[in-house]
Amino acid sequence: MFPQNASPDGQRHPCFIDGAGRLCAVGYLVAKTAGRPAAERINQRFQYSNLLDMRDKGLGRWVAQSGLSLADCALIQPTYGPSYIPVATGNNIPTGYGTASAVLVGLNASAMVLNASDAGRQAGRWLPWLTMASGTTQLVLGATRFPEEPVTTFNGSSLPTNESQKLLSMANIGVGTATVLFGAWNLLHRPAATSQGPRTSWNVGPAPAGAGQRADGMSLFLARRF
Repeated sequence: MFPQNASPDGQRHPCFIDGAGRLCAVGYLVAKTAGRPAAERINQRFQYSNLLDMRDKGLGRWVAQSGLSLADCALIQPTYGPSYIPVATGNNIPTGYGTASAVLVGLNASAMVLNASDAGRQAGRWLPWLTMASGTTQLVLGATRFPEEPVTTFNGSSLPTNESQKLLSMANIGVGTATVLFGAWNLLHRPAATSQGPRTSWNVGPAPAGAGQRADGMSLFLARRF
């Protein structure tokens, strides 16, 4: 029996393995040749995905060893609704990754502008350190989310590469590196804190009086060091 589609969005999707353990045709072939754990691992990530949208190295290796092409496997996978051959665009950026990238771009741009401003130059050394930490975060995010290289199959076809995610990862690495270098430059060229005391001081004392007069009031004295 074919697996039952229990997709939470209520739409008609292929189902790799359903809740009762029933496998689709491709899942059955994977389980029989590579083992049930391999099929379960694919199902954890791509339970309701079309085959050509499954960017997975393990699946790519299985296709390469099976002697089938991706198009062959896509035809084995049942369709729902009008018959078509699914085509993977490879241009999908996960929402979480896109949001995190946008936040870090805004944060790093603001940090670099603040470092270059008069107010930033008067701030303590914490600002360059914060800038470098933010840049490092964006650099690591881009490096860890860089798409894997496509796996070439036996018949010469390959899994699609997520070009949009690759470009975003390259941008994150570039902007993050620039932010780290900018923060380091500001840290090295920022004057060390001096021990001359506060720039502004105040005191309270008797009001000044003329010669032969008695001071009968109080005054507030402010001093600003430039």
